[in-house]
Amino acid sequence: MSRNKRQAWANGLIAVSALAGAVVLTNHYTQPAANVSAPVTTASTAVSPGTGATNTPVGTTGTATSDAIQYRFGQVQVSVTKANGKITKIDYANSTATNGRAQAFPYLVQYAIQAQGTNFSNISGATYTTDAFKQALNSAISKLG
Repeated sequence: MSRNKRQAWANGLIAVSALAGAVVLTNHYTQPAANVSAPVTTASTAVSPGTGATNTPVGTTGTATSDAIQYRFGQVQVSVTKANGKITKIDYANSTATNGRAQAFPYLVQYAIQAQGTNFSNISGATYTTDAFKQALNSAISKLG
């Protein structure tokens, strides 16, 4: 194969890969309707990893702020509001993430409210951010219970 053909083939492959990546990112990072409010500040402490959803008794009403969860791309701290035992709002304003990973936060809020906890799938390309978000969410929910 001549050098020109190899170069053309490589350029085509790069273009197709870029297009596929753009489609995936577009599907994951279009802005969802998220319920976001002003930040709530509290002291931060690390929490060991946890998994699974946390259930709160029906009738629980109030707002609680999670411990700050440190992870390899930043920090996640959320404030959760429940009304009559149902999550109605999640504020992630005290959360940070590097290299565009913060774009996952509105989706995580939307998924958590829909699931009423942490029983939702990870976002592709933001696994660590999703895991840290779930830990923070469990922390806040446990404070409401």
